[in-house]
This record gives sequence, structure tokens and C-alpha cells, in this order.
Amino acid sequence: MFRAISALGSPLVMIMLALGVAIMLGIRKQGLLLEGWVTAFLGGALLNGVLKRAIHRPRPLAAVGLYHSWSFPSGHAMGSLIGYGMLAYLLVLLGPRSPRARLAIMGAATILVLSIGLSRLYLGAHYFSDVVGGYGAGMLWLSACISGLEVARRWRAA
Repeated sequence: MFRAISALGSPLVMIMLALGVAIMLGIRKQGLLLEGWVTAFLGGALLNGVLKRAIHRPRPLAAVGLYHSWSFPSGHAMGSLIGYGMLAYLLVLLGPRSPRARLAIMGAATILVLSIGLSRLYLGAHYFSDVVGGYGAGMLWLSACISGLEVARRWRAA
């Protein structure tokens, strides 16, 4: 079960999510949101790579030989927080106006992201601090992306 949950934060699933939503935003002619979506994913991947190369933290013993990247930060934790967080933002922005529906979207995204981080710990792929570090870096980047999008949206509306 934890392998399946972990797979939801894998690079392959994140790329498929990024491409699928990008196509939908393109079809709906949501250019500004498309730019923000792509920026979030590309910037998150770049930030993750830079942090891994700068810190050089080895994986836990249980994961040695199974993974070919550094341990800190957890790319699954960081990528899922950015990807599913941006998806939740877009769904709240473009989707139902009901406060209950919006709360459900945010709650589902939160549970999914926390489950992915927990799965990385359970599988022995990361230390706790790797997952927390991934969440921290992901939250900073996600906040910057959403803030930038909100400023740009308001600027265009004015």
C-alpha cells in the first residue's frame, strides 16, 4: 500500500499531472495560470536538484543502492506538495464556489501530500528531516508561485 501511495509522488506521476493540467489550461485558454503552473513545476524541480547537490546527504542504510540521488530534501515530499498544492489552488480558483467543496479539495490535497511523505518514511527511503525539509522548501516555492499568480491576476484585472 505504501509503495502505491509513494508512487503518487513519483517523478513519472508528477510529470503526467503537469502535462495533463497544462493541456487542460491551454485548451481553456488560461494563459496566466498555465505560466504559473509550468513555473511551479520547473522551479520546484530545479530547487530540489540544487538543494540535493548542495547538501549531499546520503540515504538511510535501508535505501542505499535502491536510489541514485541524495536524500535531502525528499523529492517526493517536495514535488507532491508543489504539484498537488498547485492543483488544489487551481481547482479552488476555477472550480466550485461552495465553501464545503473548497474545503474538501484542500483537505484531500493535504491528506495526499502527508500520506506521500509518510510512505517515504515507512519505505525507508528518507529520514524524517528529509521529508520535513522537502515540505518546507516546497511550501516556500508554492507560496511564492501562488502569491505571484495572485498579484499578476489582480494586476491584469485592474
